[in-house]
Amino acid sequence: MDKAFSSLKDEKVSLSVLGFVMMTIVWAYSWADGQYAKQSEFDELKSMIVDHTEEFRINNASQIIRDLKTDLRIAKATAAPDIELNRLEEQLEHAEEYKACLVRRQPNCKHLRDVE
Repeated sequence: MDKAFSSLKDEKVSLSVLGFVMMTIVWAYSWADGQYAKQSEFDELKSMIVDHTEEFRINNASQIIRDLKTDLRIAKATAAPDIELNRLEEQLEHAEEYKACLVRRQPNCKHLRDVE
C-alpha cells in the first residue's frame, strides 16, 4: 500500500492509469476481504485517486482554454472570417463554463462539444 501511495503522490498519472489502478485495488481488496488491508488505507487511496482525477480534468480544461485563446488571437491577427471567429469564441466560452463547473465540483459537467 505504501508503494501505491507514494507513486500517486509523486507522479502525474493519466486518467486511464488511475482507473486501472482503482479497479485493481478494488478487486484486490474484495478478494482479500479486509484481511490484508485496512479499510482506512483503502478509503485514503480511493480519495487520492478521485482528487487526482479531478486535478487532471481541470488541468486538461485549462490547456484547452489556452489553446483556444491562442487560436482566437491568430484568427484575429490574420483577419479570419467572422464565422471562424464566432466558432472559436463559442468554443472558448463553453470550455470556460466546463472548467468552472469542474472547479465548483458540480455533478454532471458536460465535456467540450463534439467536433462537427
